[in-house]
Amino acid sequence: MQNIWTINGASPESQNLGSIQLKIITQSADLVTLTQTTAYDADPTFAYGETVTIHRDGAQWFKGTCISIARHGSGASERIDYQIAGPWWQLTKVIYQQQFTRFVSGVTATPTLAKLILGTDDAGARLNSGQVITAVVNYAASALGASALFQLGTVAPATQMPYEELNALSCADVISRVLRWNPDVVAYFDYSSTPPTLHFKTRASLDALSLDIADVVISKNSVNPRNDLQIDGVVIQFERTDTVDGNKQNIIITDSAGTITDPLKTLYLYFDLQGASVSFIRQKVVSETISESSGTWWQKKHAKLQGATSISVASATKTALDDAAENDGTAYSKELVSGSIAEWMTGVGVNTQIVQATVIYTKDGAKKTETLRLSLQGTNANSSTYSSVGSETPAEPTPTGLAAAILSSLVNLQYQGAVTLTESEAGGVSHINKKLNILGGRTEWASMAAQIYSATYSLDSGITQINFGPAKHLGATDLFQLFRNVRNRQGGSGSVRAQIGGTSDLPTRSANTSTADDGGGAGPEAFRIYWADGLSTVVDFSTAIANRDSESPEDEWGIFFEISDRAHTKTITYGEGLDINDDTGTDQTQWYLPIYGDGKLLTTGGVYRAETFCASGEPVTGLVKIG
Repeated sequence: MQNIWTINGASPESQNLGSIQLKIITQSADLVTLTQTTAYDADPTFAYGETVTIHRDGAQWFKGTCISIARHGSGASERIDYQIAGPWWQLTKVIYQQQFTRFVSGVTATPTLAKLILGTDDAGARLNSGQVITAVVNYAASALGASALFQLGTVAPATQMPYEELNALSCADVISRVLRWNPDVVAYFDYSSTPPTLHFKTRASLDALSLDIADVVISKNSVNPRNDLQIDGVVIQFERTDTVDGNKQNIIITDSAGTITDPLKTLYLYFDLQGASVSFIRQKVVSETISESSGTWWQKKHAKLQGATSISVASATKTALDDAAENDGTAYSKELVSGSIAEWMTGVGVNTQIVQATVIYTKDGAKKTETLRLSLQGTNANSSTYSSVGSETPAEPTPTGLAAAILSSLVNLQYQGAVTLTESEAGGVSHINKKLNILGGRTEWASMAAQIYSATYSLDSGITQINFGPAKHLGATDLFQLFRNVRNRQGGSGSVRAQIGGTSDLPTRSANTSTADDGGGAGPEAFRIYWADGLSTVVDFSTAIANRDSESPEDEWGIFFEISDRAHTKTITYGEGLDINDDTGTDQTQWYLPIYGDGKLLTTGGVYRAETFCASGEPVTGLVKIG
């Protein structure tokens, strides 16, 4: 070894360092091993975690981290052995994490988890293999900060991969897992830059290195073609099961590349993709035309006209309510008879309409003329069942071009073997970023373009060993390994990063369709109270929302009904199991309808709907707050 080498600025000899060897290997940590001849209990030249830089003729040749200090002592010798790992070692130590949207303690949050959906970014969008590699390397560099010994260079692969859900993987493991789908890609560091630059290049893009057979020793005299790995075509079948409102449908998509006529040279793969899931919300709506000038319509709507004859309408008006709240003054010609108008129902609306008319009619033998008034919910909705997507989970996207990407890695014949070079000084040429040809041997060797996966440089002896062919430590180009990749894959979907909320089916306005506010009873579709004896006459009543007992430690709000035209001994019924309390007096009868929420009395105002639930083993009907 000539005096062209320095380690951390000093010559190896001045530090008693020898047996220096560098092994460079794709998708793994390059490793320098060296020995210091010194007392086994001496202070080490390099501390654990220290950055070590090797220069050759003044140019940076290697840079890494001291990861091992081993002391040896015997009667014959004493020494300290060191291992210095290249920057890939840092990638093996940083765990890759992604952001997920979660509902944590009642608040939407985006925690960073040691969980990932391979093939997606933090937002769940699809990434190809090169984009994943870029994201991972940049993540590690950001996490390490100034201590990062690498920067990102060329990233050639751009293959769409199936999604894969994984947990607690290092950045290096994520990259290697991605490159299973691009087995012809070489990952290597250019140590001449500061910091060293990490490149990912395909076999086809590498520069050729031609060595004369007279200048090398072929290890075990073997340079062997790997015909067993060469294929002519790839067929990939993707199957997913979509679910729409509980109905399942199987979908099969086929991706193929190359010539697929020979089953012995065709690679068949199968992927089970996550299917889509869609459910719909539906709302049935019944509407009728508001015929404010029709006596028949008024008799149907207003209780005072029940049993009346000779009904005629002298004059009628319909006015849209504008209260600067939920009513914006929109006039509608139809009445919402049943159902609800919800926010998700596009193109339809609802607004309270005040209908008033002077009605002439005969009842109980007497002819009467009265001004009657109704408040009802107007709409432009037709009688129909409206539907919208309530919740949706998208299907896992089908990768495009995956068959072609795998074929491009395996269609060309590969050669496997090893050669040894002996030079005065090793390391003058970088080999890991080359494809190898051997001249002067068999004709096909001169253009075999063999992929180099490792090179070992012994500085003391000047010997370089080059290994080429499929990377044995990865097994990436072994067809058996490709089958294992598929079998061991755990599918995932970008959508699992964040729950996709469905459209709410909370009604905007419901059909309490008509209410008489002229002192008369409401129509048949209105909120009504009947006497239990079955009489058809609707009781006149006034209502109020009030606190039942202001002295109670907890306010008990409810709706009070005061009836004054019948004896208080009568019973009022409204729905099965209605909780109505009789607070009787001498002149009137009061009934109390409590307002409930989750089975408990509510203490706040709002918008409520009637609901029956179980209380003390009995069905109880109350008003449940919905807004």
